[in-house]
Amino acid sequence: MAQLGVGNLQDQWIAAQTLTIISSNAKHLMPAVNLLFQKLSVAKSADQQRARDLLITTSDKTHLVNVMTGEQLNSQSGQDRLMACELLPCLHRPINKDIANKLVCLLWHDSLPAIRRAAGQSLGTTGHGMLVHDELRSHLLHGNEQEKVDSLQKMGSLGLMTCRLLPVFLECFDNEHTSVRQEAIVTAGLLKLTNEEVLIKLRSLITDSSDEVKRLSLQALGMIGVRHQKLLDHLPWAARFERHFEVRAQACHVSSSLCAGYQPMIQVLKDLLIADDCEEVRREAREALIRMDLDPEADWKALAQLRGELAELSTKESVIQEALAMDRRLRGNSTRIRISKK
Repeated sequence: MAQLGVGNLQDQWIAAQTLTIISSNAKHLMPAVNLLFQKLSVAKSADQQRARDLLITTSDKTHLVNVMTGEQLNSQSGQDRLMACELLPCLHRPINKDIANKLVCLLWHDSLPAIRRAAGQSLGTTGHGMLVHDELRSHLLHGNEQEKVDSLQKMGSLGLMTCRLLPVFLECFDNEHTSVRQEAIVTAGLLKLTNEEVLIKLRSLITDSSDEVKRLSLQALGMIGVRHQKLLDHLPWAARFERHFEVRAQACHVSSSLCAGYQPMIQVLKDLLIADDCEEVRREAREALIRMDLDPEADWKALAQLRGELAELSTKESVIQEALAMDRRLRGNSTRIRISKK
C-alpha cells in the first residue's frame, strides 16, 4: 500500500496490479483502481490494455469498478467518457439505473458522435435497450425536425428496427422536412430493410422534387439490392435525362445491382460513355459495365476498327481516282502533240 502513495511510478503500477489480484476489499482497492483508470487515459499501450483487463477482472469482486466507471461518464474529457461507455458492457456486474440514465443522457446530448453511438451500444448490450427503443419512438412521434433526424441517425448506427418502430419510421418518408426524408432513406439503406412497405416508399421517392432525395433513394435501393420493374423502367431514363449530374451518376452506379443483364440499361450506359458531358457520369457508367463483366471499350474498339477500314478503303479509292485522272491527262497531252505535228 505504501508504494501506491510514495513509490516511483513503476513501483506504484506494479503494486496496483498486485493489489487488484490479491485483494477484494473496496477500501484497499480504491487507490489501485484509481491508478488503473489513469492508465486507461493515456495513449494506447500495453499498460492501457493491462489496466482494462484488470478493471474487468476486479469488477467481479466489487461494485467499486462500476461506480468509478459511472463517474467517468461525467468527465469533462471526451476520451474518458468514451472509455467508460466502451468499458461498461465488459464489466461483470450489471449497471444500475443511475448509470443507465447517464448513458441515455449521453446518447441524446453529448457533443461527440462517437460517444453518442457508444452510449447507445452500451445500453443495448447491458440489457437497457428498451430505454433506447422507447426514447427513439417518442422522438419520432413527437419530436421536432432535428430530434427526428437524430433519432433516425441513431437507429442507423445502432442497427435498430422493431415492429413498434416501423410504423413511425415509415411516416418519416412523407415528412414535410427534406432533412427528415433524407435521413429516413439513409437509415433504410444502412439497415438494408427489405420490408415491402419500405421499398414502396423508397421507389416513390426516386421522383421526389429534391435532387438529393432522388439520389439518396437510388443509393439506398442499390444497397438493399431488390430488383423491381419500376426500377427497370426508371433507371435508364434517370441515367440519361435527370437534370442533376449526381442523380444521373447514382443511377449508373446502382444499375449493376438493380439492372444487371437488362439490355436497355446496358445500351444507355454505353451511350453515356460518349454522350454525357460529365466526367463523373461517364466514370460511373464505365464502372457499372465492368461490374456487369462487360467491356466498356468493346464498341469503341469495333468502331475504331471500322473507321480504320473505311479510311483505308477511302485512301485506296482516292489513289485509284487520282491514277485514272492522271492517265486521262496523259492521254490528252499525247493527242494534242500528234495534232500539232500534223
